Amino acid sequence: MEDKSIIRIVDIAKLAGVSVGTVDRVLHNRGRVSEEKRIKIEKVLKEINYEPNMVARFLASKKDYTFAVLIPSFIKGEYWELVTTGIDKAVAELKNFNIGIEYFFFDQQDEFSFNNTVKALNQREFAGVVIATIFGESVIGLSQKLEEKEIPYIYIDSDIPNQHNLAYFGADSHMSGIIAAKLMMREIGETGDILIGKIKYKGTSNSVQMETREQGFKEYLNNNGFKGEIYYLEIDSEQSKDVA
Repeated sequence: MEDKSIIRIVDIAKLAGVSVGTVDRVLHNRGRVSEEKRIKIEKVLKEINYEPNMVARFLASKKDYTFAVLIPSFIKGEYWELVTTGIDKAVAELKNFNIGIEYFFFDQQDEFSFNNTVKALNQREFAGVVIATIFGESVIGLSQKLEEKEIPYIYIDSDIPNQHNLAYFGADSHMSGIIAAKLMMREIGETGDILIGKIKYKGTSNSVQMETREQGFKEYLNNNGFKGEIYYLEIDSEQSKDVA
């Protein structure tokens, strides 16, 4: 049994001195197993560095895993098209794991659209949820509901501190703000004035990414002796032509 990749459950059972059924229950965490037998099996698994064939386990389970993806709607060529292209590619690569996805699209400039889409999502059951974290307060509310249902979730685009998401995928928005401020001060010095344009969204929340970038931006200025003035220009997404 030098080739650990072909170790079977029956081999583990013989090494541990237990039945095949007992090993199966430990590996799949189902059914009752005495603590003594569990310790024996886990000792063997550790000694042989057992790695189960995950593909075979998923195929054998005959269970489908559908994940919800909550992201902004888009037109061809926009940023979120690249995101969906990556997700679709990952699903294609994992087709043997019985994995599928369902998209839930919302208007990224309208928090009410996000909340209405969440209502539709909550009427279904999913193995996990991918969330674009544009509207902070609403995303936190959704996250709490998912936790109550014991449904795992991950964030993309921007992270939200102190939440229980399994992972976050995206740029470091805070560091982006710091880099922007560093480049700005290099050009205008410590006494120049800065104008920050802020996009106004429909709803109560501001963009998590924009807020986090602004925090990093202002933090760098404050820590590096900036003495100029910061002005804000609120841009209504529906009246952007008038602003120009």
